Amino acid sequence: MIAEYGVTAWSHPWLRIAEPTRVTRPNPSLPRARNLARGDGITELTVAPGLLTASSGQYRLRIEFPLWPAESAMVVGKALADLPPSLMPGDLPDALAAELRAHDISIAPAPEELTAHCDCRDRRPHCVHVLAALYTLVQAVDERPALAVELRGVITTTADPDWIPLSELNVAGFYG
Repeated sequence: MIAEYGVTAWSHPWLRIAEPTRVTRPNPSLPRARNLARGDGITELTVAPGLLTASSGQYRLRIEFPLWPAESAMVVGKALADLPPSLMPGDLPDALAAELRAHDISIAPAPEELTAHCDCRDRRPHCVHVLAALYTLVQAVDERPALAVELRGVITTTADPDWIPLSELNVAGFYG
């Protein structure tokens, strides 16, 4: 079976929040949450350091998680500064994820460190909407691994040398 979520070294730890390995029985909400995420049921997904907000139909949800401690953030920042400039924007090598694990730095927080709130009536800590938002986040991290470190409070500065923001273009000078 081909993995649909958590296929990179950067997203897999985030997947473990929705699908922890230390469970006594399967969560019956997971298939429904995956279907919701697959069917674009999570909209307005916004991520910032330590925070994820989204909508699922009429429900608004918010997931808060801890940032890295200062010493971990420094290790990550130094490792990011040592990356080659040829790296595509948003991409991070899997070797860096292994290096962080070697320094005992978790890419994602532990599931119990999350504070999740959803407007729905479900009173479980992780309702189907929160789980679907986590799956959508995992997909976003699969597509752009740098998001994994930005979520924990370290901003990546890898830039494409051939890319110039439109706001910095001088149109008159460009066309001569």
